[in-house]
Amino acid sequence: MITTIGVGLPYPSLYPEKHGDEFAIVDFFNTDYNRILIGSNRFTPAEIELIRFGKIKIGLYYSAPVLLIVVDIGFIVFDCPFNIKLCKNPVIPTLENDQTRLLIELHCINSHTNIVNGLRAFTLSPETSRDLINYAIDQNKFNYSNEDYVSSTDFIQTAYTTDHIAGMSNLKEVGL
Repeated sequence: MITTIGVGLPYPSLYPEKHGDEFAIVDFFNTDYNRILIGSNRFTPAEIELIRFGKIKIGLYYSAPVLLIVVDIGFIVFDCPFNIKLCKNPVIPTLENDQTRLLIELHCINSHTNIVNGLRAFTLSPETSRDLINYAIDQNKFNYSNEDYVSSTDFIQTAYTTDHIAGMSNLKEVGL
């Protein structure tokens, strides 16, 4: 069965019901795609326009084993924890050369109606692509429980503001 995702259509899964009114989820290395899902029941038309067409920067904050994916889209900045151990059968790609980039999909969803507000595809910079893969491999070597990971992530997200984490994440502009 082929899944169809389109702006103005219902999202094919129920992430909003699982994650509340506002969420940011990183779904990397589970299959042949990498996606970031963001949801809110309060997106303004200007924010949706920015998400669909604005300049995007992605950075990584890594303090083993915590890995935060930082997304900067103009005045919208957020971070998403990524835990490779939550992937059932992770498929970590091998980069062909030092210029290879990972393709990322960004899905913007109205968390109240489950309607897709925006879709975007872009590539990470070669450096961010390499770092993400290396951090995921390193993260997978650690022996920790999900509770330990959540506790460590909460500690970092409480100790630092999102802007501070973004400042430590080596943000790089994405490619098309």
